[in-house]
Amino acid sequence: MALGRCPRVVGIAPDKGRPNRRGHTMTSPHWIQTEYEQAGWNAGPRTSGCLRALGVPADVLYGRAVEYCAFGVARIETYRSGFYEPSEGGQIAIIQPCASCREPYNPEVIDLCAWFPSNPNKWWMRTGCGPVLDLDAVEHAAFFDKPLTIHRSPRDYLRSGCVGTVILRDSAFWLGGVRRFLVPDNETASRIAKSFRSEMPEIRVRVEESQDVA
Repeated sequence: MALGRCPRVVGIAPDKGRPNRRGHTMTSPHWIQTEYEQAGWNAGPRTSGCLRALGVPADVLYGRAVEYCAFGVARIETYRSGFYEPSEGGQIAIIQPCASCREPYNPEVIDLCAWFPSNPNKWWMRTGCGPVLDLDAVEHAAFFDKPLTIHRSPRDYLRSGCVGTVILRDSAFWLGGVRRFLVPDNETASRIAKSFRSEMPEIRVRVEESQDVA
């Protein structure tokens, strides 16, 4: 499924920072924000057509679902470690931000995830600093004691109209305070349950998006 032409833009080199617990360099806000904005500019009508064919609704495609750019495109190279880098000769991938948006159209992006339309259930991270896709959804569920909807993949998050979140890497810390979850399958339910060692939350499996590989 063609995404159209993506400008061959090399990713901006990160500022040197302190390594995190996994030994990867922590990104600077300016660097990750710039890559996010570039990916948004790269997206065009053919990108929207591709995502529409994958079931993404018009409200997401045309910026009405959330108050920031929910997706973009970039040429990337992927690694077995689960990370990716922008690459002039790489494949075109969908880019989504791990963000919090306290002010309209001014998101704080802490990480990016990338996936290919040919295999939307597998993704790669830019830095590994982003544990979930939508940070505000986790905070809202914890504060108002609402069920937090968990999606199987970043593609399914877009298909939902950007409601809920996606667990990009296991971390109970980022789910702390959330007491109720709506999950897509038993595997996700088991992952969440194992991350809570005390005060087991309420976890319900719902009938969700299909597991097809587009």
